This record gives sequence, structure tokens and C-alpha cells, in this order.
Amino acid sequence: MVNYKRFIEAYGDPGVLSRVITYSIPLIGIGQEGEVEGFLRGLSIPGIEMGIKAGLELMRTYSRLFHNI
Repeated sequence: MVNYKRFIEAYGDPGVLSRVITYSIPLIGIGQEGEVEGFLRGLSIPGIEMGIKAGLELMRTYSRLFHNI
């Protein structure tokens, strides 16, 4: 939570963090889907829920694509 507070102080908008999370999750999560999903579902940071949801959806999609190629 300390880093989250610093991020909000610097950028002022949790929407920015939400967008960063959306596009970061698929990059770091392929091959570790269960661990990443469990970790993110346990977070309680206001304003990033949509980013987590979208990121997890992209991660699942990219993972299926990766495993089917």
C-alpha cells in the first residue's frame, strides 16, 4: 500500500495505474496464470478493479493463444 500511495501522490489518478495494470498483467502472467490471478484477486486497492479485470481477461486470452500455437 505504501507504493500505491506514492503512485497516487505522483499521478493523482488511480485510472493511470489501472491502465498500466491492464497491459502489464498479460506480459508477466503467461505461464503463471494461477499465481498471478490469486495475487491480484487478493489486492484491495481502490480504483484499479477494472484494470485487474481487463488484465486478467487479456492474460487468459493470450495464454490460450500461446498454448494453441
